[in-house]
Formats: sequence, C-alpha cells, structure tokens
Amino acid sequence: MRFLGDSMLIDLSEILSTEGQVNTYDSITSDLKEFSFHGNVYVIDGIKNFHLTIRNEGKQKASIKGGCVVTLKMLCDRCLDEVIQDFDVDIDEMIDMAIFESDKIDEINELDYLEAHVMNMDMLLKKELMTLVPMQILCKDDCKGLCKVCGANRNHETCDCDDFVPNPRLSVFANILKN
Repeated sequence: MRFLGDSMLIDLSEILSTEGQVNTYDSITSDLKEFSFHGNVYVIDGIKNFHLTIRNEGKQKASIKGGCVVTLKMLCDRCLDEVIQDFDVDIDEMIDMAIFESDKIDEINELDYLEAHVMNMDMLLKKELMTLVPMQILCKDDCKGLCKVCGANRNHETCDCDDFVPNPRLSVFANILKN
C-alpha cells in the first residue's frame, strides 16, 4: 500500500503476475471526505471496518472482495435538515487487465479507479457509495418540508402563511367569477 496525496493506492502488479496469490488488507484507511453525485454533496462522517481481499483469478485477472460501513451526512430533500445514515458497502469486483488492450470503452470507463495496475481505494469506495445513496433523501417519511412563502421548516414550527396556489389553467373561471 502507498499513498498519492490523500488517496490510498494498492499496487496490483504482484497479485496479477503471481498465480494463486491472495493478499488480505485489514483496517484500510480512506481520506475520502466527501463526494458529489446528481448535484448533491455527501459528507463522509466515518468509515468502519474497511477490509479487502484481492485474489489472482488467472492470467491478468483478479477478484476484489471486501466491505466497510460508511456513515454519510446528507441533507433532506424537503426540509434541508441534516440526515446521518450508515451504509453497508459490499465490494465484489472482477478486474481483467485484458480489457485495456481491447476497444471496449464502456467497460474501461467503469474501471476508473484502476490505472496502470494501481487501484485507487478512494475512487473505488466512491463508485460503490454512488450505487447505495437513495434517489430521494428524507429526514423522516412524513417530512413536511419548508413553507413555500416564508421558508419555515414545517417539521419544527408552524406558520400562518397562505400557500394556496391556484391552478393557472382555471384562472379564466376565476376572472368570470370576479365580473
């Protein structure tokens, strides 16, 4: 293991060149502090039990198995309160270095955490986390959100704002009733 800046890197050269080679890494550290995905910023509050086993699976192939528990801080999509949630990350990847000698661009792009036999653990963890974060983040299922008029968080306070928004398609009838 070595570090490049804040990222932890694992050199796969020995594993890929030695048939039957198995390397186990316990207590892996990651300096990934946050990542952006679909316009949201996710702050990593903690990573626990990060472990990895890398096994040679034949000529220039390796399997990567492991996992960790990541605590993310996120914002509720309705009221913007902070939400803290644990995610169980399960890593199960197969790397075939022969893909880099082919013209399969889509498959190469999926291996963006791998460059010249060196695996960037922060990028791998980020890739796995992006598959786990929910499409909509809510502080609770019945979150009331923010008032559209004054911006008050309706989960914590009430307001007397009139937030009735008439349907613009029916505005013609409203004008008739006024006359």
